[in-house]
This record gives sequence, C-alpha cells and structure tokens, in this order.
Amino acid sequence: MVISRNHLIILTILLFAWGCASMQPPGGGPEDKEAPEVIWTIPANDSVRVSRKVDIFVAFSEKMNHETVENAVYLSPHPAGEIKFSWKKNVMKIELEDSLESNKTFVVTLGTDGKDIHANALQQAHSFAFSTGDSIDRGSINGRVIAENTKGISIWSYRLSGQANEDSLVCIKRADYITQVGAGGKYKLSYLSPGKYRVYAVADLDADYLYTPSSDYIGLTFKDVTVEPAKLEATGSDFMIFQEDTAKFTLQTVVPVDRSLVVVGFSKSLMTELYFENGSRFEGLKNHFRMTDSVSGTEIPIRDMYLNPVKLNEIKILTVPRNIQRRHVLSVRNLFSQSGEEIVSGDMSFEGGDDSSNIKIDSEMFSPQTKDGIVMANDVFGFRFSNGVHRASFEKYFRMRDSSGNQVNGLFKWAHSAQVEFQPAVLLQSRMAYTIDIIADSVKDWSGKVLGDTVIKYFVTTFKTDSLGFVSGIVADDDSVKAGAYYITCRNLNRGMRDYTVRIDKTGVFNLNYLVPGRYSVVAFRDEDGNGIYSYGRVSPIIFSERFTSYADTVVIRPNWETSNILLRFKD
Repeated sequence: MVISRNHLIILTILLFAWGCASMQPPGGGPEDKEAPEVIWTIPANDSVRVSRKVDIFVAFSEKMNHETVENAVYLSPHPAGEIKFSWKKNVMKIELEDSLESNKTFVVTLGTDGKDIHANALQQAHSFAFSTGDSIDRGSINGRVIAENTKGISIWSYRLSGQANEDSLVCIKRADYITQVGAGGKYKLSYLSPGKYRVYAVADLDADYLYTPSSDYIGLTFKDVTVEPAKLEATGSDFMIFQEDTAKFTLQTVVPVDRSLVVVGFSKSLMTELYFENGSRFEGLKNHFRMTDSVSGTEIPIRDMYLNPVKLNEIKILTVPRNIQRRHVLSVRNLFSQSGEEIVSGDMSFEGGDDSSNIKIDSEMFSPQTKDGIVMANDVFGFRFSNGVHRASFEKYFRMRDSSGNQVNGLFKWAHSAQVEFQPAVLLQSRMAYTIDIIADSVKDWSGKVLGDTVIKYFVTTFKTDSLGFVSGIVADDDSVKAGAYYITCRNLNRGMRDYTVRIDKTGVFNLNYLVPGRYSVVAFRDEDGNGIYSYGRVSPIIFSERFTSYADTVVIRPNWETSNILLRFKD
C-alpha cells in the first residue's frame, strides 16, 4: 500500500512540532511494570513506492530509554552511510545519510533490548516493512534458540549467491537481515525475498555486528535455509549456542611421574566418547600412541592408558618399568578433540621421573549427581579414580547392601581403568537406605599403591517411587535419509536439579522413567557422527550442526503420573 493521507497528516504535525516539544521527567505514582509497545510507524507497515530519501518515525506507548532503543534498531538490508537518531517525547526519528536502493523491500526491527525509562523491555521484536518499489517481499524464517538465557542473542541471516568466501561472511560483513530473540527463545525474520540463506544465532558481545571466534557465542543450523516462491515461510531453524575454540589441537606436555606412569597433556579436551571403552566408535587409545627409546628405537610396552576422568585434555599412560636415566620419545597420531579436530603434530621427547613417587590416589562417586544422598530406583552408580586401578580387585572388594544387610548384585561397566559404573541387577526398593563399601586397602593401582587404608563408604536413600513421574512420546523424522541414534533429554528447569536422557536407535516411541516432579523442557538430537554428544558444527569451513528439535511447551512432571503424547519431530 502507499502512505495514507492520515499518516501524511501525522508526519506533517511531527515535522512542525519537532523543534518545539521536549521530554519531561517521569512523574510519581505506582511503579510501571508494563512492557512498552510500538503504536505506529512512518512509513506504515507494508507501504510501497516510498521515497528513497525517507525519514523513519517510530512511536512508542510510553517514554523510552533512548540509548537502549537506538542500540536495538536494525534496518535490513543495512543502508550505506550514517544513521542518525533524534527524539521528541515518545517518538524516535531515524535519518538516513544516503538514499535507499530502488525497488527494494526494507525491514525495520526494534529488538527486545529496547527498554522504557523504567527498564521494561519489549516483549517481542517488532518489525515493519516498506518498499521503494511496487511490492513487498513476503518470505520468512522462524524458529527458536534453546538456551538457559536468550537475552542479547540476535539472529543474523545472509543471502547466499554462490561466492567462494560465503563461509566467512559472518566474520567480515554485517548480516543482510537481523532480528532479536524474543520471549521463549522464539524469533522470526520477515519480509525476505525468495532465495537461499545462511542463518546464525549470535551473542555479539562487542556489538560490532561481526562474529569474533573464541569471543562471541554462536549457533548454527543443520543446513542452509531456502525461501521458495511457492513456500515463503521456512520453519524449524532452531539453534543451540556455543563458543568456538579456534586454537590448534596439539600435544603440549609429557611429564614422567615415576618409572611406570607418564602424564600427557593436550591443548584441548579429547572426544571422550570416542576413546572410552563403551563408546559407540571405540578405537582404543593404545592404537594412537607409541613410546620408544630415543637412542635404540626400542619400543616401550604400554600396559594401560586412559583419559583423566576430571581433566579431559590429559591422558595417563602406564608402561612397563622404564629406565628413568634414558630419554624416550612419545609419538601421537590420529587423535581427535571434542570439537572434531585431528591433532596437528604429536612427537615429544622426555626423560626422568621420581623413583619413589607416593602420589595419593583420589576417588569419588560421580553419579548419580545428588546433594542430599537421594537416588532413583533405576540409577547407575559411577566411580572414578585419579590413577587406573586393577579392575578385578575393585569388583572383588566392592559391596552394596540395603538396610537389612542384603547384598545388591549387578554388573560393572568400565569406561577405562580409572572410571567404572555399577548397574544394579534389579530396581532398588522404594524409600530404602543403601550402603556402598569399597575396601580401599585391597584395591591397587597399576604401580601397586592401594586406594586407601580404610573402608570407603557411601550412603544413599532411594526416592519414594510413587512420588516420581514418567514421560513418554514419539520421535518422528521427516528426513528421508536418516543416520544416527536419537538422544532425548528432559532438562529440569529448576537450577541444580538433575536432567534425564534416553537413547533410541530409530524413530518411534521413547520412555523416560522415574523423574523427580517439576518443570522440564524436552529436547532431542540425532547423533549423526556417533559420538554420543550433540555436535554444534563449525563456522569456517562450514560444518553444519547435528539435527535437533524441542518440544514447544514446558512439561510438568507430577507424582505417579505419566505425561504422554510428547511429539518430537525432526523437520527436513
């Protein structure tokens, strides 16, 4: 539509009054807690044949904090030249230094960082469009950002044209279209022309409208988005935010502790699931290391090797007793970091060690995570140690008993010799006290040191089973070429409370049992690389994220009640 006669009258009045009006300080009365709103704009939304030298006016429902609003104004595509702001009462004027392009749709977005003088923010980003041509583009992209706090996160969209440097556009060029995330993490990019777009979610910490790796936070989608003439609305472009680690993945230190123990440090955490023994793609750490005498070239046999359970950029190597007077060489090949990078180089020489090392062995029960000793009937109990232990001795001198003295049998599942899980053979009894004993002076590490000189005890009590809830639903996938298992997680919205995860190997029904009552969000991802964790991707060269989805509503878990019919659909 064209600018109406009424809006021309309003504009004339505004221009006449611009030099006369002044802002007044807020008066007294009750505290204002209402969110401000945009009540009108010039040009009006959907205006066409707008002058290329137009001034833009935005009227708000109340007095605004000028600085926050100006910092939350996005004009897409961004015009050349400087943008100037001025205010009269509740009305903001935007002046453009240069003329706008002809026959182009422009979108003005007021982001959710804009606040009134009482610090109340806009509830949702407000966008309006006008065109210097005869029509308005109608394409849109919408989705959600899944994060604990979405404040300050913007959505950046670049129209792709097949250029060679498109992977790095986010680092060197302001986005073609920008909006801010609103309530519930939802966003919508509107008034887009048909075409192919690359979309990012960005926490632009230095506010320069450019992505700075290792400083800003970013989220990627699982593919580029196409707005088609026959289907102008593109949905399902969801994001999870992360911070890229752009440092090289290298071998940093090799420290000989004694004749048998060598501690190896890396610049980044390793892809733990790949090198744990119960990983879906376990290759064995020993296949990636070789230790030799630097003079003779004789290989030093490696007896055991494992990741440090609490410091995942560190590996401990246990060898046959070495001559600590000689120099040795450690060679590392084909290791991968948590973000999927292969190690750059991996040869380092070392010598020495303490012939009488007496380093204490630390141990802990790391799961289930419980502050008050309350556990679930189906929990698995995980233990880890600062040194690798002889597995048979730990299993032999481990006991779990109920309050009547009855032993709980189960299976041991070793991630490596410094981390193990105990899975009870049956569900634990409701509201029952259990004791776990580890006879520490009978459990030895690979150098012969014992775990301790007393019995290590843990006390837990099971939650009342009929006070717990259940969740069930269906995973559906629109992708015709599926690859990877699905991980479904109920995230507890109460800080400090536990989350619950289940894996299913194909689409269909899922069940999560024995959840503590409370409010949860439900998310899922498809594990395409088989490492058991969500892969965020990489900006340049582009590696898209794994597919994920979320349930739109908060799920309330009630005691002894099943919340069913949760549909998690992966959209193509």
